[in-house]
Amino acid sequence: MDDREHTWTEPATERPAPSGVLTFALCLLLLLGAFALMAFGFDQASGALFTVGLVLACAAFAIPMSARS
Repeated sequence: MDDREHTWTEPATERPAPSGVLTFALCLLLLLGAFALMAFGFDQASGALFTVGLVLACAAFAIPMSARS
């Protein structure tokens, strides 16, 4: 190729990966569902439902953290 010819280079833009956006959306829904489950478990005086909601909320935080490392 000649030095006089211009080659097109794609501009470097930093965009999140589609899988990262999908992971964020799913974990956000999981967190909101876990909060609702904890509220329902508290309302029904069910320690088991509250505990399941707490575990799901912890998983909603742990999933993205484990994917980054």
